Amino acid sequence: MLNIFNKKYIAVLLLMVFFIGCSESPKSRPPDNIIGQEQMTKIIVDMQIVEAVLVKKRGKGIDVGVISQKYYEALFNKYGITKGKFDSSITYYKKDLDGLKDIYENVIIELNKMDRQVEKKAGTTEKK
Repeated sequence: MLNIFNKKYIAVLLLMVFFIGCSESPKSRPPDNIIGQEQMTKIIVDMQIVEAVLVKKRGKGIDVGVISQKYYEALFNKYGITKGKFDSSITYYKKDLDGLKDIYENVIIELNKMDRQVEKKAGTTEKK
């Protein structure tokens, strides 16, 4: 049979395991060479807009190869980054799935805001 000391020891050990297992680890900041989540959100929102423009041009039969390259160069210049830094950041966030999920949730929120603004200006907002 376990003596009282062993029971207390086991109880303390189980409590420690419980609290460690249930505690949420603090979100770590990405390294300095990685684009932060806020800026990544803005960049990806702009990329979605660029892609929408390119899809529309393709639909009109326009070859968008050169145009696409120029749009993305302008986008990277706007944020003062290189394609390499963007690619490295995406690779980083693929390993930080919670961070990537947060970024894309914010991208969706921002795109929905833009959509509502356009609908409001166009007078096409559905009344519920």
